[in-house]
Amino acid sequence: MDIRVSVTENVLTNILVVLERIFKCMNIRQLNKCSLVCKSWRDQVRREKCRREKYFPKLRWNSFKHEGDVNSIEESWWNSIRDFIMDSPVEPACLLMFCTETLWCCMNKLQSPGQSLQSLLNIDLPSSCIFQLVVTDGVVGTDQDMKTEEMEEYISAMSLLMIRKSAGAKFLQFSSSLTDCKQLVKHAQGKLPSLPICFQGLNQKEVLPLVKMINLYCPMSGINQETSNSFYKLFNKPLIAGGFVNEKILSDLSGVLQRSEEGCAVLGFVICGERVKVASVLIPSDVQDEKQVDALIKQLSDSKFPLENSFGLMYACVGRGVHVYTEHNVESKVFRKYFPKTPLLGIFGNGEIGMSYPPKDFDDTPPKLLHAYTTIMCLVCLT
Repeated sequence: MDIRVSVTENVLTNILVVLERIFKCMNIRQLNKCSLVCKSWRDQVRREKCRREKYFPKLRWNSFKHEGDVNSIEESWWNSIRDFIMDSPVEPACLLMFCTETLWCCMNKLQSPGQSLQSLLNIDLPSSCIFQLVVTDGVVGTDQDMKTEEMEEYISAMSLLMIRKSAGAKFLQFSSSLTDCKQLVKHAQGKLPSLPICFQGLNQKEVLPLVKMINLYCPMSGINQETSNSFYKLFNKPLIAGGFVNEKILSDLSGVLQRSEEGCAVLGFVICGERVKVASVLIPSDVQDEKQVDALIKQLSDSKFPLENSFGLMYACVGRGVHVYTEHNVESKVFRKYFPKTPLLGIFGNGEIGMSYPPKDFDDTPPKLLHAYTTIMCLVCLT
C-alpha cells in the first residue's frame, strides 16, 4: 500500500474522532452551523443528533424572575433567558413561553422604532419549531432545581417549556379569527360542509384520532361556550384547557415571529400522539383551603401515568392564588407534593377554559368549559 494513502486514511479517521468529541460538547445551534461546512461534518452532525435523541430528555424548562426595578429590565437579564434557549442540546419541536404583562411592557420599551420581534427577542429557532409566547397578568414557573413558584401580578417573570422532536408525540398550532370560530360552530352544527382552513390540519385522517389536548389562548373579549364546545365535539373529545390572555406571539410557517392580529380570536397549541396521556382537574371557585386542593389534585396522581416525560399546565384565575388562600403557592405546592419531578408551568388569566378530564361519560353532551375564579390543573405525559 502507498504510505501516503495510509497516512491520509489515518488522518481522516483521527479527524472524525476529534470531531465526534468536539460535537458532543456543542449545543444544537452550534451543531447546525457546523453542518454547513462540508458533507463529512454534516454526516457527523447527523450522527450526533441521533445519539442525543436516545440519551437526552424530551423536556427542557426553566423559570426566570427579575428581582430589580419592575419598570425596566437589563439586556443581560434577557440574554440569560435567550442563552438558556439557544444552549439547548437538542432540536426543539416547540417552545412555549408564558410572560407577565409587567415584563412584556418592559420588553416593548426596548423595541426600537421599526425593529422586528425577531430582532428584539433574538431567538434563533428552526423554522419547523412551533413558537408561542403568551402574555398575561401572572405566570407559574418551575426552575431547573424543581422549585415551582406562582408569580402573580406586577412581577417581571417568564416561564418556558421546550419539547424536542419525538416519535411518540406531535405538536400543532393554529391561529383563528372570530369569523373562523363562527364557521367552526356552524360546521359542528352541520350547517357548513367543511372546516375553516386554519383548523383543517387537525382534521386529517392520520391526525384526528391522535389529538389528545387542545390548549386555547383567547383575547380578553373571549370566546363563547359554543365555540369551546365545538372544539371538543369535532376533534375527538380531547382535553380542552387554556385561558383568556392579554397578548399572543407566534411563529408563522417560515419561522418568523409575529404578534397575533387583533382579529385573532383563538391561538391554539395542540398535543397529539398515540401514547400521549392527559388528565386534568378543575378546582372550583368555592375551594379555598389547602386540604380541599389536596383532595382534588390527588385525583391526578390516581391516574397512575408514567411520569418520566411529564409536565403540568396550570390555568388559574388572577383572582385566586394569594387572594383566596392569603399565602402564595398553595396550589402549585400541592401539585409538587404529588409530582416531585414534574415541571409545572402556567398562567394567571382573566377567565379559564377547561374541565375535569377524562369525564365520567364520553357522550355527545359537551362539558362546561368556560369558568371564572377557578384553576384548571393539567397533567401531560409524553410516554
